[in-house]
Amino acid sequence: MIIMFEESLALPELRDACVMHTGNELSGMIKPGDVYKIGGHEFKIIKVGSEVQKNLMNLGHITIKFDGGAKKLKRRQTIFYAVIRGNT
Repeated sequence: MIIMFEESLALPELRDACVMHTGNELSGMIKPGDVYKIGGHEFKIIKVGSEVQKNLMNLGHITIKFDGGAKKLKRRQTIFYAVIRGNT
């Protein structure tokens, strides 16, 4: 699991436990079937929580789970991915 926050918006107590990022630009709605790319790896988005868009726009926050979406979507802000390409 990866928990990400926009660097300028994260609370200080979260910085050590989360990945900080900059340049929070959301160019469209995130939806199942989209591909997330990080470090030369590509992951197909399987499920999208109902709060993902709002959290990304307002906080630059997202929680990413790499379990292929096998479990029930428990958190509204979570996106689930399944590896489809890349070095795993």
